[in-house]
Order: sequence, then C-alpha cells, then structure tokens
Amino acid sequence: MRFPMIEQPSFPAFEERIGYHFQDASLLQEALTHSSYANEHQGKDYERLEFLGDAVLEMVSSAYLFERYPSLREGELSKERAALVCENALAFCAKELRISEEMFLGRGEEAGGGRKRASIIADMMEAVIGAIYLDGGIEAARNHIERFILTKPKSDDQFHDYKSALQELVQEKQGVSLHYELCKEEGPEHEKVFTTAVCLNGRKIGEGEGEEQEGVGAAGGISGGDGHSKRNGMYLKNIEIHGFKSFANRIHLTFHNGITAIVGPNGSGKSNVADAIRWVLGEQSSKQLRGSSMQDVIFSGTELRKPLGYAFVAITLDNSDHSLPIEYEEVTVSRRLYRSGESEYMINGSGCRLRDINELFYDTGIGKEGYSIIGQGQIDQILSSKPEDRRALFDEAAGIVKYKLRKEASIKKLEEEQQNLLRLNDILSELEKQVEPLSKQAETAKVYLKNRDRLKTLDVNLFLLDSSEQRKNLVETGQKLDTAKNDLSETKSRYEKARTDYDEMNAALEILEGEIEEARNNMTRSSVMKEKLEGQIGILQEQIRSARSNDKHFHERQNSLMEEISSIQRELEKQEEEKSRIDEELQAFSAAHQEARDGSEALSGKVLALTEQIEEKKSALLTL
Repeated sequence: MRFPMIEQPSFPAFEERIGYHFQDASLLQEALTHSSYANEHQGKDYERLEFLGDAVLEMVSSAYLFERYPSLREGELSKERAALVCENALAFCAKELRISEEMFLGRGEEAGGGRKRASIIADMMEAVIGAIYLDGGIEAARNHIERFILTKPKSDDQFHDYKSALQELVQEKQGVSLHYELCKEEGPEHEKVFTTAVCLNGRKIGEGEGEEQEGVGAAGGISGGDGHSKRNGMYLKNIEIHGFKSFANRIHLTFHNGITAIVGPNGSGKSNVADAIRWVLGEQSSKQLRGSSMQDVIFSGTELRKPLGYAFVAITLDNSDHSLPIEYEEVTVSRRLYRSGESEYMINGSGCRLRDINELFYDTGIGKEGYSIIGQGQIDQILSSKPEDRRALFDEAAGIVKYKLRKEASIKKLEEEQQNLLRLNDILSELEKQVEPLSKQAETAKVYLKNRDRLKTLDVNLFLLDSSEQRKNLVETGQKLDTAKNDLSETKSRYEKARTDYDEMNAALEILEGEIEEARNNMTRSSVMKEKLEGQIGILQEQIRSARSNDKHFHERQNSLMEEISSIQRELEKQEEEKSRIDEELQAFSAAHQEARDGSEALSGKVLALTEQIEEKKSALLTL
C-alpha cells in the first residue's frame, strides 16, 4: 500500500486515546483512509474494514443486549441496538475519540467539509473496530466496543430514532399520508444546515434542522428528501464529449430548463449523444452502446484524421436542491477510456470507483439502468419483457432500489453472522466438553501446588543444615590452609637455595662447553687443512704423470709428421713431372689447331668463290 505521507505509520496519541496499541499499524492507517484519498494515491481505503467492523459491532452489540435484557422481544432488542449503533451514536463516540483529526481525506472531500460529516466519521469508527478485530481478535474488539460505545453514558433519548417511530405510527393508521418538505438550507457548502418539515395529509405537524439533509429526522423527528419536497428540480446542464465514437473534436452541449431536442439527419450522431450519457454513467455492455467491444467507442479515425487514443465524456448536473447525496451545487461526472483498456472515473475532478457513481444515482432514475434514458426499440422491449424484468424499472421509478440493495447486503451480513454464531456455538460446545477434564486437571494442580510448597519448606531446612555443616568444614579448611602456607614458605626457601646452586653449576658447565667447542673447532680446521693438502698432492702427482705421457706422445707424433712430409715431397715431384708432360702435349695441340684454322679459312675462300660463280650462272640462265 502506497502512502506518500507516512512511510512507517505511527499513531501513538490516537492509540493512547482508544486504549489499544496496534501490532500492525498499517491496519489502523487503512481504517483511517477515506476512498477519496486512496483514489488519489492508489492505496487501500477503509471500506473493507468498515464492512468487517459493522459485522463485529452488530454481533457484539447483539450479544450485549441479549444478556442485559433477557425479557425483551426481538423487535424491542432491534430498536435498542439501532439506537446504540446508529450513525449518530457512532459519530458521537468517534468525535470524543477525535477520529476526525487522524483521517486521510482527498482534496475534494477535504474542501467539501468531509472531516465534519457524521456519516464519514461513523464509518471510520466501524473501520477502526474492524482493524482492532484483525489485529487483536474478538476480545480486543469487544473490550473497545463495550468501553466506548455500549457502556458510554448517554441520555435516554439522545439517539432515539424519531423518524422511525413516526413511520411506525403512520403505518398503524391506514389512509394517512406522510411526506417531507425541505424548508431552507443555510451556511457554506461544507457546513450546510437544513430545515425540513413533516406533513400529514397536507398539514405540517413539525419541523427540525440538522447538518445533513437525510439526518434531520434524528434531530427533530423529521427528515427531508422525498419527491414531494419543494425544490427547483435537478437537470442536466452540460455535456462535454471528446473522442467518443464520431466526436473527434471536443464539443460542449449546454442544456437549459425545459425540453431540449437534438435534431439531425440519419448518421449525424444523435444516438451517440445518448450513448455518451449512458456510457459516462457506467454502462459496461458494448452491445448496449451498439459496438462489439468497449474500444469501439473510441474515435477510430478517417481518411483525413488519425484515430484518437482515448474517449472522454463528462456530464454536469445541477444539484442546487441536493437531490444527489453530495454537498456540491453542481456535480460533474466524467469517464475516460484508453485504447490500452485502462479506465478512469471522476466526480468533480476527484478519482472514484464505478460503485461510487452507481450509488450516487440510486433512486434518481438517471443511472445506466434507469428510466431517464430510453433508446430506440426499448419501449417495445419493456412492454414485451417479463414482469420480473420490468420490475427493476418500476423499482427505480419508485425509489426503492437503494433500499433493496441495502436489504440484500443486510441479508448477506445476517447470513454471515448466522454462520459466525454457529461457529461460536461449536466453540462453546467444544469448550463445555473440556470443562470436566479441566476440573480434574485443576484438582491435580492444587495437589501439585501444595506439594510444591512443602517441597520448598524442606528445601529451606535442608539448605540451613547444609549451611551449618559447611561452616564447620570452612573452619577445618582454614586450619589446613595455614599449615599448607607454612609448608609452602619452607619449600620456597629450599627451592631458592637449590635454584642458586643450579645457576652456579650451569655457569661452570657453560664455560666447559665453550672450551670443548673451541677444541672441536680446532680439530675440524686441522682435518680440513689436511684434506686440502692431500688433495693438492694428488693433483700434482697427476700433473706429473700427464706430463710424462705427453712427452712420449709428442716424440711419436714428430716421427709420423716427418714421414708424411717425405711422402708429400715425393708426390710433389711426381706432379711436377706430370705437369711438364701435359705442357708439352698442350703445345702440340695448339700447333695442330692453328693449322686447322688456316685450312678452314682457305676452304671458306673457295666456297665463297664457288657461290659467286653459281650466282653468275643463275643470272645468265635468267637472261636467256
């Protein structure tokens, strides 16, 4: 639940006034939140808790009166209960608890004086009872109701229902007609004072005044508000349509007193005006609006205009005579539908529910099911329908729809309370079965408590005996402790002496160990030096053996090289001889080559001469 004003709800002052601390403070916050505030901030309102609190209050008050007045009959008990838990009685108790200071109201309701309205304060009182019941159970709710409502000191006739008594008197006398007339209204919108007269057979027998038109009878025995009172009459003043069906542009239709007719050719949108009124009053059937789905009421566009994203319709009604149960002189009801399927309802600019709009127009004939809007073909449909179907129209015209709905809700509550009583009887019968076993357990508990007290006495005596014995043991232990302390001091002296001798022996031992360590180091150094010298001797001996071996090898290598040099010299001589022979052959070949070259040149000269002769012969032949 989102409440921007309070992140962690806390109502310590109010909880102190009502004498109950809530474990879940969000329940109390929900009980104090009016639907107008919840609609503005997208949170939970008090109505569900009011429903629960009304049932709890009815059950507790019925049980209270049933026990207190054993001789009263059902009708008398009902009257007493009605006087105890009526709206004015609850509002009186709520004002003493200053509930109005803690309420969360919407901006419109706040400006309209909702914080002083008895009906809202009484509903909040019931919602607080429901919250206490959920938080602390039936006992906590019972204590709260008995403390602040049932046993609250009141005068005997403070909340007597004079209007009901007068109605009963009229019903006893056949042929007597009773009606009410609104005489005047005074004060600003949020603090209206109404004066209403009651008439029998056209004769005024009394009048009274009060803060609410419907509640005047509780103050003076009369109440205004039926169809015979003197009033100017409620009428439709204005319609604003934008994006609904064929109305792409925003239009305003203004109506005045009298009869207004909308005339135009077929297809001009006359029926769309009636559909718009039916739609803004809460029509949910797309068939009644001559469409296949609810999105069909949004302007779908033309060749020259784009479709719109929403449809909006608002109607303004003149409420100067307060035919509608709201404090405003003008009432504007609007509805907006988006293509995404989201829908908004508003009354005078404040968000509300469809249920609020339906309840606003109950018994006025203006609702979506009322007789004020009769479409094409509906007259024949009404005349040809079943009697039970026509009854709803007649009930609306007679102004009893609201009471029938309240009756159905009351019957439902009674059935639920009957189930609650059955459950309570089951619980009582189950508890009665447990009485005898519990009595046996109680006897057992008494024996246990007696034995527990005796055991406690024995434990005390045993503790005293143990304490005396422990004192004797403490004295003996003290003597042993003194002896042990003396022995400890002597032992410490011997220990100190032995410690001194031990330190001296350790010092001498450390000196001897140092000398031994030095001797060991000298021995180690000698051993290392010996090994080093022996290694050097071995190396020198090896070098001597190696030198001797190298000298022999050098002599052998020298002889071998000498032999190789002799062999190479001999081979060199052979090569010199071969070179001389080859040079001689080469010179012979050069002379022969020169001779061949000379012969070749002579042959080439002969060939050239022969060629010239052949050419000359060819030329001679050609000339022939």
